[in-house]
Amino acid sequence: MTSPAPGEPPGAPHLVAPGFAPLPPKPSASPADEYVIDLRFLGRTILRARWFALLAFVLGAGYGYWMLAKFDPSYQAFMVVSPSRSSETAPSDASPAIGAAGALGLAFGDRGAINFDRLTQLIGSLQLAERLQRKYGLMQTIFADGYDGESKTWRRPSDAAFERKEYLRALLRQTLWRPPDIDMLADYLKAAVNVRNMDPLPFMKLSYGHADPVMARFILEIVYAEADALLREQDLLENSRRKAYLQDQLNKVTVQDIRAVLLRLLTSAEQSAMLLESNLPYAARIVEPPRAPVQTEAANLFRIVGIPALTAPVLVIVLFLLVALLRRE
Repeated sequence: MTSPAPGEPPGAPHLVAPGFAPLPPKPSASPADEYVIDLRFLGRTILRARWFALLAFVLGAGYGYWMLAKFDPSYQAFMVVSPSRSSETAPSDASPAIGAAGALGLAFGDRGAINFDRLTQLIGSLQLAERLQRKYGLMQTIFADGYDGESKTWRRPSDAAFERKEYLRALLRQTLWRPPDIDMLADYLKAAVNVRNMDPLPFMKLSYGHADPVMARFILEIVYAEADALLREQDLLENSRRKAYLQDQLNKVTVQDIRAVLLRLLTSAEQSAMLLESNLPYAARIVEPPRAPVQTEAANLFRIVGIPALTAPVLVIVLFLLVALLRRE
């Protein structure tokens, strides 16, 4: 019997056979060793997955080529604008009476809202879609392939490919075909009209693609013009109601400080009304008007073919590594 080995509790017997030296204590594994990655193990796993990765590459490239064959080149009409902030600001000398105005429930000052942001929200709204349909019959222009001009009705496709898709949609409890409506037009405009920042700011670029360059320019022009007009009408109505409220309060209030605030606010509302009733662009200054392109948009080969072809084998290798690591544990 010898003394306890390191790591054993004191007093614990340590038996050693006669003629043999005691075994050295096992080295304790450091916590860092548990996280060491065996590169040889990873290499073997990747080699085992190489044929599956190659197959995934071929399938990904085939999918990309299929998407490329479906790519429909279009003419991208565009315009450039410079957004303008709301003109509704508080009078510069109204600060001493802000507390009195707050007691009346009046809110004034720089609203901090950019009209152009509101315009971009209107582009995909039902209000604008209804306005465009009422003035231009835009659904019959955009969805012209399914419209019968003689009977003034929408044609339901009846080919075999469409019926197969409808069967799959019904099987998967998806929305079946329906004639184009205002909701569909609003969703289409929201997805089709692209708005993005330009460098340098604050210039913005709006674009819209169509198979006909003249139609691309026309639709972009009327969508922007009608959205700007609709925004102006909304603010005119709001400003008119604000003026009526301020005038009503002036007829009721007798406190001079509050009346002074109301008069300043009414003056500001009148100034805003003058700007709203002008024929100048409202939400933004048009830097470059809508322009028809001279050639169609080229297909992005890397995005359509390259990304699926490269992503598929990487996912396969990662899956193999995860399975191998789980089995090793």
